[in-house]
Amino acid sequence: PGGPGGFGPPPGGPPPGGTPTMSLQQVAQSVRFRTNLGLAEGAGEPANGRIRVFNDLGVMLKELSYSLKPGEHKQINRYIETQAGISNLEDGRIEITVDSDTGAVTAYASVLDNVTTDPLAVMPVEVARVSASRYVLPGMADLPGENNFHSDIRVYNGGTLPVTANFTYYPQGGGTPVTAPARTIQAGHVLASDNVLPTMFNQTSTGGSLVVTTGSTTSLVATGRT
Repeated sequence: PGGPGGFGPPPGGPPPGGTPTMSLQQVAQSVRFRTNLGLAEGAGEPANGRIRVFNDLGVMLKELSYSLKPGEHKQINRYIETQAGISNLEDGRIEITVDSDTGAVTAYASVLDNVTTDPLAVMPVEVARVSASRYVLPGMADLPGENNFHSDIRVYNGGTLPVTANFTYYPQGGGTPVTAPARTIQAGHVLASDNVLPTMFNQTSTGGSLVVTTGSTTSLVATGRT
């Protein structure tokens, strides 16, 4: 919807499905991580809407408005702390709406490790348009020692009903896939699993991909940080 590269209402107002809403997850403001948020207007028109901050249980912690001039780009460093006034959010999600009849808006978040300053780029997803039963997360690893790679995952249920999700780990280069017990994710909740290979699959010193499947089409957003 909206202009090229952005989310926004088409000519004539919002689409029949409702107000366009972007979701950005695996964000945090804590001792370990900080989050910078960026917004950009891409249609050469003014735009406005709301920015909401949620925890993983779907509780809205803060709602703020934003406005963009035609073609404007804004980046707000440490957004969760400096704008939303939240100093300790171990893990959460940001939701952005486009409420104006004009403008095409896109967004991003940069989540930085406070120790290493390594960034995680978080891209927006319009969850209302997600409909799938299979989600793939490549690049999952648990490689301690000199390499020291570990993977954290987040799975957001953007639908209106609980979802039972099945998790399978596929080792790189072949090998026997490993399944984990199914998890139920409530509507609006985020399933968070840090160091996922040893904690969910009891697998160490390995790397590969993780596949999430559901029995019917769902609106999940699966992300990983290695």
